[in-house]
Amino acid sequence: LFPYTTLFRSDIRRTSMNSTEFNQRLAEKNVLANTVTPEIMRFVTHLDVDRAACEYAVQAIEEICA
Repeated sequence: LFPYTTLFRSDIRRTSMNSTEFNQRLAEKNVLANTVTPEIMRFVTHLDVDRAACEYAVQAIEEICA
C-alpha cells in the first residue's frame, strides 16, 4: 500500500503577509505548512490527517486572513 498524500499550494498575496509571516501565524495555531516563495504556501496532508484536522486548518487560515 502506498500512503495517500494531497499536496497543494496557495497564493497568499491578497493577505498582505509574506509566507514567512503567514507560516508563523499558522504555527501559533498548531498548523504546519511550508513556504515556497514569499507569496506561495505549500500544504500537505497524509493518510493520518483526518477530516477534522483539515477543517481545523481551514478555520485557522480563515482566522488569519480575517
